[in-house]
Amino acid sequence: MNHYCAYCGKELKALPYKCRYCGEYFCVDHQLPENHTCPGLEDWKAGKLKKLKKEVKKPRKKVSEKLEIPGIIKKSKWLEFLLIIVGVILLIMALRMLV
Repeated sequence: MNHYCAYCGKELKALPYKCRYCGEYFCVDHQLPENHTCPGLEDWKAGKLKKLKKEVKKPRKKVSEKLEIPGIIKKSKWLEFLLIIVGVILLIMALRMLV
């Protein structure tokens, strides 16, 4: 089954590109809707615009949200606990030296 580019008539030896908006087959040079004056060009542009709007609307995480990771909170509590233990050991050693 041989296909020809619907825009320039070039024979498509490799895998042909079928436009999802008009259903015609095109070569690599004319595969984009804007390159073959596709009747569905407005739909294609509207789809790209919607995608860009979605990307812009994604909320960014606040710094405070990034710090509230359970692993970091647990580590900071363990660090606090470790510092208290070290402080108690140092206090006991200092008291033994006085006696």
